[in-house]
Parts: sequence; structure tokens; C-alpha cells
Amino acid sequence: MFRIFRKALALFVSGLFVSLLAPMSIPAQPALRFSTAAIDANRAITRLEFGSARKTLTRIQKDDPDNRVVDFLQYEMDFLQCILTEEAVVLDRFQRQAQGRIDRIGNVPESEVWRGTCLGEMYMMRGILAYKRQAYLQAASDIRRGYQATLEGLKRFPRFLPGRRDAAVLRILMGTVPDRYQWALEWISGIDGNIVLGMEELQDIRLTLENQGHFLATETGFLEAILRHYVLGHPDEALDLGASIFNREPGHPFLLFLMATLQQENGNNDVTIRLLSRRMHDPRQEAFPYLDYLSGKAYLYTLNMTAAEQAVEKFLASWKGTSLRADALQKMAWCALLQGYSADYSRIMGQVATLNRGQLDQDRQAYQDAIDGVIPHIDLLRARLLFDGGYLDRTARTLAGINVETFLQETDRIEYDYRRGRVAQEQSQFEEAMTYFTRCWEAGRAFSIHYACASALQAGNLCLEQHRGPEARMWYNRCLDLNPDRYRDGLHQKAKAGLLQVKP
Repeated sequence: MFRIFRKALALFVSGLFVSLLAPMSIPAQPALRFSTAAIDANRAITRLEFGSARKTLTRIQKDDPDNRVVDFLQYEMDFLQCILTEEAVVLDRFQRQAQGRIDRIGNVPESEVWRGTCLGEMYMMRGILAYKRQAYLQAASDIRRGYQATLEGLKRFPRFLPGRRDAAVLRILMGTVPDRYQWALEWISGIDGNIVLGMEELQDIRLTLENQGHFLATETGFLEAILRHYVLGHPDEALDLGASIFNREPGHPFLLFLMATLQQENGNNDVTIRLLSRRMHDPRQEAFPYLDYLSGKAYLYTLNMTAAEQAVEKFLASWKGTSLRADALQKMAWCALLQGYSADYSRIMGQVATLNRGQLDQDRQAYQDAIDGVIPHIDLLRARLLFDGGYLDRTARTLAGINVETFLQETDRIEYDYRRGRVAQEQSQFEEAMTYFTRCWEAGRAFSIHYACASALQAGNLCLEQHRGPEARMWYNRCLDLNPDRYRDGLHQKAKAGLLQVKP
């Protein structure tokens, strides 16, 4: 009996000893690795090939279960789907899953180089969506957190190019914040806003990424082209950069959007029509309704009402969101008015008046026009559309054919001077342009409409091009002194950017 007990005790002790010697099962630490598969998934996401991206992410989860890059890429894909659809069910799903994914990225060790960059971008994306649904406190909080995460990552890895890129973009955007939002900058501190320095940094980073063949090179070029156009006001530079990256990936939907937009805003509307009419449907890609909206604008600028109406109607039928809806309806109303159907114009603008004011400048203007109930002067409207399409000769002929004595409102005369100034500006007639801009500013500054403010901005741009620094500064400040009821933030943002380019 005693021998049996001793044998059992020996077996127990030996088993315990062996178990202590055996490798302990320690949970693997989470990591953030942009493997080849992760890069493929990222490329599919940015090309809106969500089905392909989901398959790749499922494979990464199986083969590399501790890699939290899946959380980041799923988050990015859901964010883009929110932007593309604005559907409530998609937005709700994003909100439910966002914090869990952010927490999983936050649990990655700080020694992981991608941690700060991914966290920063995730907070920023959630902040953008919060702003779109007018949850301004959450938006400000998330943007602040994203800002801090970006800075913390940059402090730990100061040479990490993706982190430096995000910091450069933030530096540019901070430099354009209107004065009435400066309180937000005081709350979100850490990077000094500087448009010129930020753009120089972004260009250097983009060139380095291109030389390295980095997977973020195209995305960085897209950001730089947008910022060069809309912030610096250098459309030729933006178009050249956009063309160079578009030619490398002609089937990329966001690059098509970029090129079509830049060509249109550079006065090459016919090129925009050609690009959009030749686009091929790719069943692998998610729908991108904004391209139909862009087509509608392009045809409207040629005064092809039938084609414009068809494209805008297609956009409205497929677009479930609220952004650009008021603007698109106003364009339908313009088509009716220009064809002589004033009753249809009033009916459609009545629909616009029932919508929310919106957050985009285009929607706000459409809504305000609907509330004001003012029917635009048909020839001024025609001139505006032709000018926006870059058809300068047709615009000039239209304006020359207007008898200003027929204007029933003082604001029509103010708009007329502004449009004459813009045509002269584009035709490099400096003195004539300055004459009209000055007249518009003097007559329009007492009104709430934006033409006087816009004239001051364009006068500043003209003086800057002519290397007349003191005059440019004077006109930019005149722009900032006015607070029109439409386009105020955009005009002030561009005036601030112009002031930073005036040499002392």
C-alpha cells in the first residue's frame, strides 16, 4: 500500500515538474504590420473595391491573427462607405464599431511605429463624420485626440514618413482656420499652422515616398494636389501633379474625380466632359454618385440643358445622402429657368427651401437663394455658368449684350461688375480687372452678398501675381474685413493663404 502511494506521489511530482518545464502559453502581443496582403487590401479600399478588400482582410485575420492592421483598414473602408453613401444604417454601424477598433489599435505597444499614425487618422475620420451630422462637441473632441495621437507618434518616431505627412497636412489646414474659429486652435495645440512651410514639407515627403515606391505615394499626391488648388490657389501646379498621378492609375475612381474637378475648375470643362463620358463601369468598384453630379455641372456649363438634367437626375436618384442635394436641385431649377420654365423653377426651389441648410457652401447658397425667393437675372446666370466652364469668349459676349439699365436690383449691377472683372482677370487684362473689382467692392461692401468680398480676394490675387505686395495685403485684409452671408469661410481661408504668400 505504501509503495502504491509513493509511486502515485512520484508520478504527480514528475508530472508537475514536466509541466513547469514546458513552454508557457503567453498571449502574443498585438502588432501593426502593413504586410504585402495589408498593402493589397489598402489599395483595393482606396480604389473602392470593397469586396476584394474584405476577402483579403479575412485572409489576414486567419494567417496573421495578432495583426491589428485589419481593424484600421476595416475602419477606413467603413469611413469611405459613410462618405460615399451617407446612409443612416452605414453611419450607425460605423458608430457602433468605431470605439472598439480604436481601443484595439490603442492596445498595440507604443513601440509599434504605425500606432500613432493609425490612431490619429482614426480619430480624425470619426471627427469628420461627427461634424457632418452636426455633433460638433464630439467632432472637436475627436479631432483634438487625433491631433494629439499624431504628435505623440511623431515624437517617438520623428523620421516616420506617414506620420510626418499627416503632421504636414495638419499644419497646412491649421494655417487656414478662419479667425472666428481660432478658439479651437487654442484648444488643439501642438503644431503651428503654416501653409507655406506645411506645403514644402508635404511636397518633400511625397517625392521621397515616390522614390521609395511607397504604397502611400499616390494617396499623398492626391492630398497635395487638392491642397495646392484649394488652399494655395495654384491651379496649374495642382493640375500638373494630378495629371502625373492619374496617368499612373487611370482607372482609380478618386483620381478620376480629382482630374475631372481640377480640369473643370481650371477652365477645361470640355476635358472634364471627355474624361467622365469615357469612364468605364467596373463591377468591382462601389458606386460613386458624385461623378454623375460632376457630369451634370459640366454639361450645365456648356448650356446643354438636356444632358445636364439627365446627369443631375441620375445623381439625385442614386444619392441617398443630404450633401449637395440642395445644390443639385438648384441646378435643375436653373435648367428650367434658362429654358423659359419659370413656374418649374419656382417649384423646384420650393423643394430646396424644405431641406436643411447644410454644411457645404454650395448647399447653403442654394438654400439661401430658395429662402430669399429671388429669381436670378437670366443673362447673368448664363454668364456665370459659361465662365465657370472656362468659356471666356462666350461669357464676354453674353455680358457685353446686357443692358445694365434693365437691372431691377442693385445687387445685379454688383454681380455684373464682379463677372466683368473675372473675365478681364482670366484674359490677363490687369487694369480693366482691377477697375471692375474696385467698383464691385465699393458698391457691394454694404450688402450681405459675397461679391464685394470675392472681388477683394481676386484683387489681392492679381496684385500678388504682379508682385505688388502692399496692395495685395491691403486687398486681402479688405476681404477679411467683410462677412458675407455666403462663402465667407472659403473666401477668408483663401485670403489668409494669400497673406502668407505676400513677401514682407
